Amino acid sequence: MSDEGRIAALEAENAALRRRLVAAGLDLDASASASPEVVAVLHRTRNTLAMVRAIIRRSADADRSAEDCMMRLDGRLGAIARVQSAGIADPSAGLDLHSIVADALMALLAREGERVHIVGPKVLLAPRAAEVFALAAHELASNAMEHGALTVPDGRIAVTWTLDPGGDAPPLSLGWTETGLHDLPADPAPLGIGTEMLTRTLRYELGAETTLAYRPDGLRCTIRFALAPRLGRVVEVPAEDGGDA
Repeated sequence: MSDEGRIAALEAENAALRRRLVAAGLDLDASASASPEVVAVLHRTRNTLAMVRAIIRRSADADRSAEDCMMRLDGRLGAIARVQSAGIADPSAGLDLHSIVADALMALLAREGERVHIVGPKVLLAPRAAEVFALAAHELASNAMEHGALTVPDGRIAVTWTLDPGGDAPPLSLGWTETGLHDLPADPAPLGIGTEMLTRTLRYELGAETTLAYRPDGLRCTIRFALAPRLGRVVEVPAEDGGDA
């Protein structure tokens, strides 16, 4: 099947999904009389379908062969699917940032505690923000597998984030640091849709500023954004009781 045929088939499946949702009573275009809970579900579903359509089109534009297209598309849709599965029980609870990053790497068999180190305060992201961040983490992990730290035995990835205290939207700064490479070009081939996801999409969806620095031993990526209530929240972890002095 040609690239055009594969994309046409995927878009046909998307249309079929919409028909099934309507048949099940989830009409994406008729929410005026629905309850607030149903409206929220419809809104999230509509946003997710729009993102899926954009991913299909950009994957087809960016990749050279049908095999590459389908492989990369499968990975990107898998990132969204993991977030959907994690949040299906209680979407309002939020999705753990640590788990989003760990799952993106685990999907490529990069296990935390072996070649991966992840640390940061407990942050729960809202569903939309979680989907966008999951895609960004997937792009970084895929790049590490193809060109970065996961291509060499001594390669390591450290993902850390911090929050500045105070205010309703504390600034969050996340760093993705790869080490173990040698003589990485200062300006390697662009990541294509990955670069777009890390820069333009994160800026549009989260108001984030992303910097990419290619050092000889590996990539450094920093993502900064204000953790506004619509994007997520920090969970205060009670301090352990040290007992009587």
